[in-house]
Amino acid sequence: MTKPATPLFEKIHNTKKRRPVILHDGQIDGWLDNSAQRNDIENLIAGDMPDENISAYPISKDLYSPKADSNRPDISEVIHYQEVAIDYEGKPPTDLFG
Repeated sequence: MTKPATPLFEKIHNTKKRRPVILHDGQIDGWLDNSAQRNDIENLIAGDMPDENISAYPISKDLYSPKADSNRPDISEVIHYQEVAIDYEGKPPTDLFG
């Protein structure tokens, strides 16, 4: 499920201006509750994880290439491409896999 992009995701999904809905652990039961009403779901979507709790960084373009072997340990390591830059307002990105 997606929703309109936040500033961070506008840089990542810059063509379609969208972002995935990313739930907090405490929201999962509410999401899976069959008795939840539309308003409950809308509140979960509106209150999902904010940008300040998310870090993003570019990885190897090989991940999406059918000609490259992407089944390798370094596929998710940070790659610095000049054309891609995310401003974390002076904060270093968090290592998502560390």
